[in-house]
Amino acid sequence: MLVTDESARGKTYYPDPVYTRLTAIQELVAENSEADLTQQATAIQADIESWKAEYDVESPRSLRASVTEDVSVEDAQQRLRIAADWESAQYQLSLLRDAIDHYETYTARPPASA
Repeated sequence: MLVTDESARGKTYYPDPVYTRLTAIQELVAENSEADLTQQATAIQADIESWKAEYDVESPRSLRASVTEDVSVEDAQQRLRIAADWESAQYQLSLLRDAIDHYETYTARPPASA
């Protein structure tokens, strides 16, 4: 569950990204039907498309870079928040796509053995 990183400054522990990802996918599949997962993925994709259109950018990185343009402080802060939300949405969308693509495999039950 944890990965250890040793350096000259000592040991550092952080969550194992593979374990974290697989656990999240397992929860998605256990708590949602395939149709629910598809609906969630569609909603997230719509949010991403909306951000692309609203700010005329193709990525969170581009949106973050746009704060150096002639924008108000409030608008810059909003863009930074949306960039963070966008990155989170992309990760969530990747989980949903994996869950959808492999839904039958993840929900299959092996035959009982005697």
